[in-house]
Amino acid sequence: MADVTVIGLGFVGLTTAAFFANRGANVHGIDNNIERNELLTQMKIPFFEPKLGEYVKKAFLTKRLTVGDDIQDGTKLSRYLFICVGTPMTLEGKVDLTSITKVSKDIGRALKTIDNYKIVCVKSTVPPKTTENLIAAKIEQESSKERYKDFGITFIPEFLSEGSAINDIAKPHKNVIGANDPKSLLSIDNLMRRIYRRQITTIKTNIISAELIKYANNAFLATKISYINTIANICNTLPGADVDVIARALGLDPRIGNQFLVAGPGYGGSCLPKDLSGFILSCRETGYEPILLKAVEEVNADQLDVIINIVKERLGTLSGKTISILGTAFKKNTDDIRESASIHLIRKLKNLANIRIHDPKALENTRKIFGDSIKYSHTIRDLVTDSHCLIIMTDWDEYRGITETKLLEYNKNRPLLIVDTRRLLKIKKSNRIDYVGLGKSE
Repeated sequence: MADVTVIGLGFVGLTTAAFFANRGANVHGIDNNIERNELLTQMKIPFFEPKLGEYVKKAFLTKRLTVGDDIQDGTKLSRYLFICVGTPMTLEGKVDLTSITKVSKDIGRALKTIDNYKIVCVKSTVPPKTTENLIAAKIEQESSKERYKDFGITFIPEFLSEGSAINDIAKPHKNVIGANDPKSLLSIDNLMRRIYRRQITTIKTNIISAELIKYANNAFLATKISYINTIANICNTLPGADVDVIARALGLDPRIGNQFLVAGPGYGGSCLPKDLSGFILSCRETGYEPILLKAVEEVNADQLDVIINIVKERLGTLSGKTISILGTAFKKNTDDIRESASIHLIRKLKNLANIRIHDPKALENTRKIFGDSIKYSHTIRDLVTDSHCLIIMTDWDEYRGITETKLLEYNKNRPLLIVDTRRLLKIKKSNRIDYVGLGKSE
C-alpha cells in the first residue's frame, strides 16, 4: 500500500487519515496545530465524533499513522498528498481560501527539491475553478514545475456527515474523482480500489465538474430542508395539519426520498451554510443569479423568527422570563456548534430574556461564545426548574425520554410553554403545559 500524506487533521482530514490507516495505508498526518497533534499522539481526538476515536487509536497502535507539522517531510514521504484544510465562511459570506493558499505554496516549495511524481488530491470544499486556477497555479509558481508533467492534481470531494463520518467513509454512496489528465485519474482510482478492496460507485469526471458536484450536492440537501420547513410553516396555519405525515408521504416517492425531509429549526453546521453561500457567490461571478438558492438561504434564516414569534404569541413580553434551550449542537452526535440554529437563536433572545441551555456534548463550545451572559445546565432538572419556556432545538436521543410527569416534577411553580422544533416529545396540552410541535397545528 502506498504512503499517503493528509494535510489538515480536522473533521475531514482526521477521518480520512484514520480510515486509510485502518485499511493498510501508511498515513502521515500534517497539521500546524501543535496542541492538536500532541492530543492525537495520546490517541485522543479534539472533538466528538462517534467511532472515530477507536479508529485513531488502532491507527497509532499499528503504527500506520503518524502526525507532525512539517509539510516538507510529508511531501517527501508520500506519493499522494490529500489537502483537507478548512475553507470557512467569512463575515461577508465568501469562502476563506487563506489556509488552502498557504498549503499550496508550501507544497510547491517542497516539490521544488523533489523529483518524484506526486499527486495532489484536494478534498477541501472550494469554489469551482479554485483547484486549477489557485491551487495548481500556486504549486507551479513555487516549485517551477508543470502540472500533469511533473505533478498531478485532482479534486476528490468528501460526503461526510458529522455524527456518522466513519460509516459514511466506510460505506460511501459514491466516490467522485475529478482529474484533467489520465495519469492522475488512473493512479487515484487504483489507490481507492486498494483502500476499499471492493467495487464502489465511482464517478470519473474533470476537475470543474467534481467541484460543482460537491456544491450541487450540499445545495440540494439545503433545499430539501428549507422546502420541508416551508411546509411545516404552512401546517402551523392550518388546524389538524401534520408535517411529519406529509414528509413521510413525500419520502415514499422514489423521485424524492425521505432523507433531509425532517422539519426543524433550519440547517447549520460547517458545510451547508458556507457551501450554499459560496455557491451563490460563485454563480454571481459567472453572471448568473441563482434565485432558487437565494430563496433556500432566506427561508433558513427566517425559520428562527417563526420560532421566536411562537414564543412571543404564547408568553407575551419576554422581559424577565426564563427561556431554556435544549441542544446547542447543530445536530445530534456532534459537539459542533458552527452555524448552529440554536446558537443564532440564543443571540436573538439573550437580550430579551434570561437564557439557560443544555447539551450533552456542546456546552463547553457554547461557553466559548457566550461566556457568563447565559446559564449552563448539566441536567434536565436544573434546566427546567422555574423556566417559563422550553425550546427543543437539537434532536438528541436522550431528549425523547422527557415525559410530562418529569416536567411537572421539575417545574412545580409555573405553567410551562414547550416549543418542540423537532417534535421529539409525546406530550399533550394541559392546564400546566402548553405544548407546540413545530409543523403540527392544533
